[in-house]
Amino acid sequence: MLAVNCGNPGIPLHGQITESGFTYKKVVSYSCNKYFELHGPKTRQCLADGKWSGDQPKCVASKLRQNINSSFQA
Repeated sequence: MLAVNCGNPGIPLHGQITESGFTYKKVVSYSCNKYFELHGPKTRQCLADGKWSGDQPKCVASKLRQNINSSFQA
């Protein structure tokens, strides 16, 4: 029997993943770069149907980053 492979779930823009593989029951963890906040699940798991649990998270500019950008435009 072949191992279920979910494939690489992708890396959010302005973020990164930590993973130990993309096969059944493996988990990927998401984090965002400085001045960005994670919107969505922090982790996703490879399921038996070959799909990742949950939705792909996004890294959104934090209020601090928006304030920094505003101060440079003033």
